[in-house]
Amino acid sequence: PCKLLTLVPGLMVFSDVKDYEVGFRQQECESVKWLCCGDSSYFYWGHPERPKEIQVAVRKAGEHKFVWSSPLPITEQGIGSFPVVFEYDVEIPRLVCIQVDQSRDVFTVAVMGDANCHQLVNEHCCLVLNPQIVSNTERFGSHFKVPFGERVAFGRAGEAAATKDRLHLVLTDKDDNSNSYPLELNLDRASEREISEMNARVCVKLQDRVAVVIVSHVSTAAAQNIVWGYDLEVRVPQLSIALVTETPRGEAFCLTLKGFELRTLQTA
Repeated sequence: PCKLLTLVPGLMVFSDVKDYEVGFRQQECESVKWLCCGDSSYFYWGHPERPKEIQVAVRKAGEHKFVWSSPLPITEQGIGSFPVVFEYDVEIPRLVCIQVDQSRDVFTVAVMGDANCHQLVNEHCCLVLNPQIVSNTERFGSHFKVPFGERVAFGRAGEAAATKDRLHLVLTDKDDNSNSYPLELNLDRASEREISEMNARVCVKLQDRVAVVIVSHVSTAAAQNIVWGYDLEVRVPQLSIALVTETPRGEAFCLTLKGFELRTLQTA
């Protein structure tokens, strides 16, 4: 009898980053697989003696200088989304989201664009937001500001790709830089809090395993209970109600009320 054997790779890699090539390699190995936007490929562990961890790099086509992310373990415990920013001698930081997932026995590593990263949204007209990623006692990522009306993607530095995310966020009065309020947010769970000192509400929402942080305005006006009412009084000297048949036409029933009075009072 004949047997048909099908070899299925344990890992597939994907790239969906426009204008850049994405490289994949096993931890500290020389063999690299480069993909353009929209490409996918199998990935085999070339060195079984080394950890099954993958590193990612982003470059312009033909560039020879690039930076590798920290190793990401390809295990069930390593499944998740990891927004990272690659910063080196370039004018614009390269921000991508590394998504590690599993479908049955096959793991997938997909590198997506900045639309899939953490997002910071400023809906407070009086504040400027100053964010920075925090990991343990270190801070990663570039300093940048988010003025009112803007939505900005952000992530941790590539060398800290596998760490848990916390956001160090400073709320600053746009007209008075000395008036500010610092806070730290856990980006792994949804939360909401009000900062009375800045008349602000900070909300963390989770969408597709990344965080959307929204800072909005809280009105200082005290809530007031509105009390309203009306007094309606109807008086009719006489009210007649009659039931008339069609064929033969005639009055079948008649009710006459004298001194009919209707009164209603609405107080709230």
